Amino acid sequence: MHALFNSRGKTIGWYSNFCFYSLNGREVVAWLHDDMVFASGSRLLGIVRSDFIYDLHGYAFAFVHGASNGPVTPLPEVPPIAPVTTIPPVKPVPPVKPVLPVFHLSWSALSWEEFLRQ
Repeated sequence: MHALFNSRGKTIGWYSNFCFYSLNGREVVAWLHDDMVFASGSRLLGIVRSDFIYDLHGYAFAFVHGASNGPVTPLPEVPPIAPVTTIPPVKPVPPVKPVLPVFHLSWSALSWEEFLRQ
């Protein structure tokens, strides 16, 4: 289980076994497939590159420890103890891979909730 951090170094969620979990770990909020982050229903949310998650406009949105080749990362907080998660549901079928955005070396203004609703 890996903590996800936002542009200020705050823990916003978790990642494990191709699933993105809410901060409390009780809900799968997105899936990873071929470096693309999808919501249930196969809606594209963003792209993973060098341990950064980018929004659909190519701005870094979140990162995990070890992220490189992106914007300068803040010193992340010590994450809470990783939650015990439930067995994830079956992954949705992803759509055809879209054209990737130009990646920027700056942070997105989206919050975690806004990212998941886009």
